[in-house]
Amino acid sequence: MKEEIITLLGYDESLSFNEIKYKLNIRSNKLSYWLKKLLQENILAKENTTYKLAETAEHLIPYLSK
Repeated sequence: MKEEIITLLGYDESLSFNEIKYKLNIRSNKLSYWLKKLLQENILAKENTTYKLAETAEHLIPYLSK
């Protein structure tokens, strides 16, 4: 799931919780868990109500989009 979220946000600059949930067809509690984990690892950044890749994590995109 971690890779799917990173890949999704690599294509879309920023997405809301509900947009990510809809695009990945994932339950809210599972998505909350992964978003929190990715925020703690400084892979994602949150701005107001949207999530985006942190600048320090953008280097991960080529490794995930095979």
